[in-house]
Amino acid sequence: MNEQITQNLSIPVTQTADVLVAGGGIAGVAAALAAARSGKKVLLCEREYLPGGLATLGMVVIYLPLDDGNGKQVSFGIAEELLRLSLKDGKLPWIEKSPALATNFWPEPWLRDGTKEERIRTRFQSTYNAYSYALALEQLLRKEGVEILYGTWVADAAVKDGAITHVILENIDGRTAVAVSAAVDATGDAVLARAAGEETALFSCGNVRSCWYLAGAKGDQFLVELSESIARPDRPAAPGQTVISGVDARENSRFLQESHDRLLADLARRRKIAPDAQILTMATIPDHRMTRRIVGVSQSERSHEGAFLPDSVGCFANWIRADGGYELPFGALFGNRVKNLAVAGRCLSAADDMWDLTRVIPVCAVSGEAAGVAAAMSPDLHALPVSDLQAELARRGVKLHLN
Repeated sequence: MNEQITQNLSIPVTQTADVLVAGGGIAGVAAALAAARSGKKVLLCEREYLPGGLATLGMVVIYLPLDDGNGKQVSFGIAEELLRLSLKDGKLPWIEKSPALATNFWPEPWLRDGTKEERIRTRFQSTYNAYSYALALEQLLRKEGVEILYGTWVADAAVKDGAITHVILENIDGRTAVAVSAAVDATGDAVLARAAGEETALFSCGNVRSCWYLAGAKGDQFLVELSESIARPDRPAAPGQTVISGVDARENSRFLQESHDRLLADLARRRKIAPDAQILTMATIPDHRMTRRIVGVSQSERSHEGAFLPDSVGCFANWIRADGGYELPFGALFGNRVKNLAVAGRCLSAADDMWDLTRVIPVCAVSGEAAGVAAAMSPDLHALPVSDLQAELARRGVKLHLN
């Protein structure tokens, strides 16, 4: 249909925030914590009713490694704080029974300062109880004075002279506006960036069907990593495999239903062997990996492996294999059009062949902390001296360079 309607809306400005963070996944949590610890009034808006995003409601309950695979830790600061928080329940009984967790996800050598050989054999990573972790994240945010607004998403943005003046939200109250000094887009889909007119790009390889769930049978529990092979530039989708952008509501709804069909089929297969097999919990949001990102002032690239970047705001590892690690350029966290908008997590600026490394939990936390500190320091990221930002991040314990 080409029919359109026109509305003249009067949207009330209901509050102000020094820093508004859109999206309450790990990137948004890290950004909100970082900004609040800078003494700023922070509003965190999350469309669901628990924080953590894919890490909790998506049941992707693997905090991927903070080390380079060669025995050296590369990610610190809030990234390490949030990993250690995920360990508070201890080693979960279903870890070793889960096909998805074929390697050791209890980082014992890293917790006791083990030998380099031990750290090479066991990477600094973890798994956790999704809902316990979500509640722990919520408690931490509240402790730091972050206001959390659940059931709320970004509807639009008001921009003047290249800066966001108001973020327009939608929730059970209808549409309201928040006057902001700065904002962080941690939606994973660059929703706020797109609304503000920042340049964005879609992932060229698309997203596949996925639905992780925790199953129980014969008194045991085990995680089922029910996902098709992720398409990426070095591994295209299989012939006949359907992929979607992840930014189309009808496609997302259809794909999620098809993922549920796969889950039910898997459960039916298990019940032929163990009639008492049950779903204990499952992903309640789409397990999209890479959808839409900003086109930043610069971007994270494969050629950066092991390289020194003068504007680095943190380091991260290759979760797929051991290599030299990467530094995160500050220019990947903001674009050329909107000066008071930082981004973090899946929608930071990265080349398509790098996106699969930058989308994961540790990088979400590293980029979130950098984005939150930057947004708290200045309403004009283009004018913020990177040396000032680096000094503040270093003061907080962030490792800025690999060597």
